Amino acid sequence: MLIVRSGYGQIEGGQVLDSLWQKDYEELISLYKEYNDSKEKALLYASAFYKKTMLEANDQMKPRAFHFMARESSDEEAIKYYDSLIESVGKYYEPNNYYPAAAYINKGKIFYKKRNFKESIDNYIIGYNTAKKFNNPNLIFIAKSNIGILKNRAGDFDQALDIHLENFNYVEANDERVGTNNYLAALYSVADAYRNLNLLDSASFWNRKGIEESIIRNNERRKNHFILNEAVVLHLQGEYLKSIDSIEKVLPFIYNVGDKPNEAVAHFYLGKNYLNTDKEALGIEYLKKVDLVFQETKDILPELSEAYDILTDHYREKGDVENQLIYIEKLIEVDSAITVNNAYLNKQITAKYDIPELINEKEKLIQSLKNDQNYLALVFLLSVLLLVIIIAYLYKRQIVYKKRFNAIISEDSENKRKTESTEELKTDSGIPEEILNKLLEKLSKFENTDKYVNKDVSLQTLSKDFETNPKYLSMTINYAKKKNFPAYINDLRIDYAMKRLKNDPSFRKYTVKAIATDCGFKSAETFSKFFYKKNGIYPSYFIKQLDKMGV
Repeated sequence: MLIVRSGYGQIEGGQVLDSLWQKDYEELISLYKEYNDSKEKALLYASAFYKKTMLEANDQMKPRAFHFMARESSDEEAIKYYDSLIESVGKYYEPNNYYPAAAYINKGKIFYKKRNFKESIDNYIIGYNTAKKFNNPNLIFIAKSNIGILKNRAGDFDQALDIHLENFNYVEANDERVGTNNYLAALYSVADAYRNLNLLDSASFWNRKGIEESIIRNNERRKNHFILNEAVVLHLQGEYLKSIDSIEKVLPFIYNVGDKPNEAVAHFYLGKNYLNTDKEALGIEYLKKVDLVFQETKDILPELSEAYDILTDHYREKGDVENQLIYIEKLIEVDSAITVNNAYLNKQITAKYDIPELINEKEKLIQSLKNDQNYLALVFLLSVLLLVIIIAYLYKRQIVYKKRFNAIISEDSENKRKTESTEELKTDSGIPEEILNKLLEKLSKFENTDKYVNKDVSLQTLSKDFETNPKYLSMTINYAKKKNFPAYINDLRIDYAMKRLKNDPSFRKYTVKAIATDCGFKSAETFSKFFYKKNGIYPSYFIKQLDKMGV
């Protein structure tokens, strides 16, 4: 018999529920756990436990009753039950190593699912600090994992990877304790962090491991997530047809489970894949579907905003002013949502997670030295050191960026590239020597014409210009340049951007987006990502330092 809830805290169920709530607490808990994989039965036993607790006014059981009902309720009701659980701290029970930390973390998950990142990060951080206070390693792991996911979303990929690698080490050592879902989630987070850092070989390694583990553990949802993540890696490697094939395999599952965030990812990379394989109409249609997800959820991953740049450029080239303006307005809406979320996430994570972690390290050191006769002096010294560490933490990037900037200024990227391209090649390329030499000559001329800033240049179009096939051209670039075609083109464009920024003060007055477009990139985000990957600093910082130098 189904349970009908007419409102928060009001449970009706008829004779079945009336008979169940009269069972003892331990039996109801046992039944709830036994049938936890059946939503209908789990709800029935949770409701019976809740009704028994409320009718008998059993204060000791109220936290568990709130928790059971939250787990089986809709998102809005669940938040109310978790709030009741949190409010009951000190009233019905003393805080322990599970409550209220678990309630805060679960609220964070619900808000994340609803794309409310502000409430999500606030609850995760409170849950993390509470779990640490009462030393619950499992909850610490879950909270840190979710904080790492939000760091990744906010663009702090390096620190996100550190968190996820640490978490994966924990789940490997505590596999049975954390469970299959948490194990696979930790594994996926590592793969995704490597992908965001553009460390594609590492991302593929973790994706393959994830697919294997998902099959062994019979987890279809995670298997499809890993396949989709690997499809993105294939796209970034220029393997567009393979990427299309992988995405089309997982799309039916994504549609079926209503996974909107990954639906947007799949549509975005299908669109870009089709554009890169000369199927423009199909590519544009899939990119439009990215916006359909945003309009429904008011959220997409920051990297997907490039879809709006591509659509805007497409309609500009077609002379369709009406649609061009529509997608410009949509891009402004998307960028605004992303900017607001990321600013809040970075501020909260730094203030409430990163710096408290440093303070915690200081306190651990102090505690370990309490018996030392120089305790007070050491406390003072450690406090000073902590202050230095915090200052260094807040400004270390600027220091590192300055060093990287000076290194860039002291070298000539163009000459370096020419040196690399003319370096003696000793290994067998697998290409007939005559064809190889002709392609190397054509690549050299191509590099000197700045044609690579054409945003439509692709392996296929360049192969046609060179009167060769894509396979030979790809093999030549891999052999002579030690990189794949996308990396080769993007490096040329970054070198071009740096050269113009160094030599043309007026070019530095452009917006980053305008500079990106002028250099062949389809979005400011993509340009900044590849600029940082090649130089270790962002273009905005590079421009600022050049202006300070007055060059």
